[in-house]
This record gives sequence, structure tokens and C-alpha cells, in this order.
Amino acid sequence: MNVVKHGFILMFASIIASGSLSLVYHQTEPIIEQAKSDEIKNLLTEVFPSAADFHLLEGFEPVRLDKIVKIKEIYIGFDDEELRKGLVAKVEVVGYGGPILILVGITKEEKIVGIKVVEHKETPGLGSKITGVDFLNRFTGKSLRDPFEVKTDIEAITGATKSSVAVTKAVQKAATLILQNKEVWLK
Repeated sequence: MNVVKHGFILMFASIIASGSLSLVYHQTEPIIEQAKSDEIKNLLTEVFPSAADFHLLEGFEPVRLDKIVKIKEIYIGFDDEELRKGLVAKVEVVGYGGPILILVGITKEEKIVGIKVVEHKETPGLGSKITGVDFLNRFTGKSLRDPFEVKTDIEAITGATKSSVAVTKAVQKAATLILQNKEVWLK
């Protein structure tokens, strides 16, 4: 009899706890989603500062361009009058330490306007230098038709060649895909 009583007490405590968790989840979900949306917009604005707003390209499915590069999302950047300014590609590439997530901003004139490394697991002090302005500015202003090759037109970070090559390859593959679809995405 004592076991049954304790079982009912435990059951009611579980019901109350799960109900409370559900209530908290439903109340905080919109706040969390808004915070994620704001964070993405801030990152996109950092990469493409002259765009006033961004919209996720509808119908775009992630594209694996080779065994280490994948385009995950495309955001179209608009000015205040809702005219297209360009786009931002969210690219994932495998680096020395694992996946690197990069945002690449591209103008309608087929120029790179900015790059940001959003996530990485590269070696601190070496590969992590891919997040530095000195390295990322090597891409800014380049045409999508440039070769994007380390030692040709992009200088690698000393001691972090594999990380440098990964970022460069991500930009090069994104540029190729965007050029192939420019009539639709950059119109």
C-alpha cells in the first residue's frame, strides 16, 4: 500500500514538473526565436553593411559542391527601396580542426563585399587567425571570376595553410555557384 501511495505522489510530481516545463518552453520559444533572428541579421549586416534587409532565398536546398564544401543557405540583400543589392552565402567547409562556417557577401556587380567566419574549431593562435581582419580583407573587393587560390592571389596565414586553403576554397566554390545562378539570384 505504501508503494502505491509513493507511486501516485511521484506521478503527480512528474505531471506538475512536465507541465511547468511545457509552459516555460511555450513562453520562451518566441523570445529565443527572435534572438536567433536578430543574431543572424546582425551577422548578415556585418558582412554586407550596405543592405538594409535580408530574406532567405526561398526554395534553396543546401548544395554540396565537393567533399569538403557545402552551401547551406543564401540570403538576398535589399536596400531601403526593396531593390536587390546582392546576396550572402552561408558556406560550410572542412578545415584543419573540423567544420568552418563562413558568410560571404557578394554584390550585384559580382564583387566580394565582406566575409565573416562565424564558427570554427581551428587551432588557437594559428588556424584561428582565419577570423582576423587581415586575412579576411584579402578577399574583399575581389571579383567572383578571380581564381581564389592560395599562393596565387590569396596569401596563406603562416603556420595555418590548411585553414587558409579551406576558407579560400569555400569562397571559390561559392563564387562559382553564384556565377552559375547569377541571372536568378543577382537580377
